[in-house]
This record gives sequence, C-alpha cells and structure tokens, in this order.
Amino acid sequence: ARLTPKPWRCGQERIKISFPFSNAGQAERCARWVSSYQKRHAAFATCELVATVGNPAVHPEIAAMVSLHDQRTRVGSGLPLA
Repeated sequence: ARLTPKPWRCGQERIKISFPFSNAGQAERCARWVSSYQKRHAAFATCELVATVGNPAVHPEIAAMVSLHDQRTRVGSGLPLA
C-alpha cells in the first residue's frame, strides 16, 4: 500500500532518472527531487476513513500497524487527498 501520494497528484513532476544512477549528477538530481516531493506532499493526505462497517474493534496483533498506517497517510488530518 502507498503511504504517500503519487507525485503527480500533489503537483510534483515525475522523476525521469533510473536507478542505479550512472553518475553523481543523477544522484544529486534525485536528492533534489525527493526533497521537493517531501515538501509538496506534506500538504496532502493519502487516505481517509470513509466508513466503518461491522465491529470497529482492531485486533491487538495489528493495532500498531493500523495506527502507523493512519499516521503516515494522515487519516483524519482534514488535509486534501492527493
């Protein structure tokens, strides 16, 4: 599952560099792209809880995973979805 928005959904151009990098310049361009993407996607949520059907209890064995998912995707943040 994605924890962050697809780049183009938050106004970030797609990266056009392949990995492994063929030179240091590509690594630097990638680092700049990642930095820009992180700034852009900070204004968006990736997921929103629409409804709960059935028993709302979360099994204790997966509670930490569900919590991490909701935190990383910004569920309930009120931010626009991307």
